[in-house]
Amino acid sequence: KLKLLISSFGSMFVSKKKVDEEINKIETNLESYLEQVGDKFPTIKRVLLDERNQFMADQIRKAHQDYEEIVAIVGDGHIPGLKHLLEQHDQSVETIRLKELREKKPKSDEISSASFSVEYEGF
Repeated sequence: KLKLLISSFGSMFVSKKKVDEEINKIETNLESYLEQVGDKFPTIKRVLLDERNQFMADQIRKAHQDYEEIVAIVGDGHIPGLKHLLEQHDQSVETIRLKELREKKPKSDEISSASFSVEYEGF
């Protein structure tokens, strides 16, 4: 608990540049980062990642009994563990990261549109 408190307090004084560098390191090697978190804070990792991964994997397997394809949107930290748990039960997993979707440019012949309506009834 003390390590977490000190880490949290220290993070309040870190520059934006340092934060961006750390985020890039995490994105580059997520699994290594998760191992480090597990080494420093094993209880937090177990509760926030491992137990949640198991729960989500169980729910996805249940849903797969009724549906052929399932889309699950999860945080990056859950992807390695969740993928491992599902593949243990011979379920194929395709991972598409939000970053990839944001970088994808629409083809010139694709049309994007959005519409909405507002209804108002007076008193």
